[in-house]
Amino acid sequence: MTLIAQKLDLTDLRAAPLPSRGKGLPLAAAGVRRGDVVRQGWRALRDLPTPFCLIRRSALDHNRRVMGDYLRRAGVELCPHGKTTLAPQLLALQAEDGAWGFTAATIDHLRLYRDHGITRIIFANQLVDPLAIRFLASELDRDPAFEVSVLVDGQDGLDLLRREIGQRRKARPLGVLVEMGAAGGRTGVRDPHAALELARCIAASPGLELRGVETYEGAFAGADKPEISRRVGELLNETARLANATSAEGLFAVRRPIVTAGGSSHFEQVVRVLRARLDFDAEIVLRSGCYLTDDHGFYAASRTDGGSGLAIAEPFKPALEVWGHVQSRPQPDLSILTLGKRDVSYDLGLPVPILWAPADGDERPRPIGDGFEVLRLNDQHAYLRTPPDHPLRAGDRVGVGVSHPCTTFDKWRFLALVDDDGRIEEIVETFF
Repeated sequence: MTLIAQKLDLTDLRAAPLPSRGKGLPLAAAGVRRGDVVRQGWRALRDLPTPFCLIRRSALDHNRRVMGDYLRRAGVELCPHGKTTLAPQLLALQAEDGAWGFTAATIDHLRLYRDHGITRIIFANQLVDPLAIRFLASELDRDPAFEVSVLVDGQDGLDLLRREIGQRRKARPLGVLVEMGAAGGRTGVRDPHAALELARCIAASPGLELRGVETYEGAFAGADKPEISRRVGELLNETARLANATSAEGLFAVRRPIVTAGGSSHFEQVVRVLRARLDFDAEIVLRSGCYLTDDHGFYAASRTDGGSGLAIAEPFKPALEVWGHVQSRPQPDLSILTLGKRDVSYDLGLPVPILWAPADGDERPRPIGDGFEVLRLNDQHAYLRTPPDHPLRAGDRVGVGVSHPCTTFDKWRFLALVDDDGRIEEIVETFF
């Protein structure tokens, strides 16, 4: 694998003191340097007021190992989407694991990456904001080591790039990937002939460099897995055909063009199809981000390799948990928890009850058992269906697993990274 950085620059982050308040912080956090957190002896269930969100180190490390093993066996690269966590401490782990680069969706993501020394970025959107285009151009001119590729899916987007890039004085080109799409998907060129013509236009554009082809197969949703797999396969086949045709015409400006796809649900199918269909030496780059923490809901249920072939050797393990107290048990079959929409994702499924810890001071969580279900959420409350004979009571704590890590991370500035005994090793800070 091609390392972009052996180590992200976390010097300033680790030296900075924790603030006096913030959701997810111990009450005694004020003034403690982030790099000294492990020396405080804090434990999640003893020292964090609820609600709080934690990351289990053992599951995190397991997922890193499983993905690393898969990438080596598959012979492909990973440019993880940093928007999942937007946490430099976690991005640094991915860089240590050999990330080829990082994927950004907004200019704010890109600025965060640049602040921490990331030098290779896929900007997985078409740039339409002149301010963002000018910022990218200035970064290219400022840093000769910086490498970025952006998406284009139409003539209007290409014209915007041409107009802004054409005003630059310096000569380093901006990398461009043609985005292939499909009916019912998100962005991307729908017509293969139009996509090839767009590639020709990019290749002929001064200041731009055609580096490859991109697609996003994760926009297909629904409960019918075989149908989703079929539609994903069609899109990937079309993407490979476009890449092959573009290569045959000699339009790519780099020796090993990039062909990139792969969210967190279908990346195994992406590898299987692209490896079989590409007829030139391409850099196959996945952009999965949620693998790092996985979840108890959407991704755990939706992942499929789309058929036989190379697959991950072991399932990923869910690493994220959100904890709240039982605030009330107003009736035998209902408990109200001190966590809600402000604390946990709900866009791709409600949280999943997994653990509980009695109020007697026992810091060892135990499986909560069957019969529990989060019925709905308010801003600060969860309605938990409770077996009438279960001893759960006000003051006990309940841990829930999440469905969709991205929209849980963005609800927390601070998350506790813990070992299997609940000791807090690090306070992870996000920058949403």
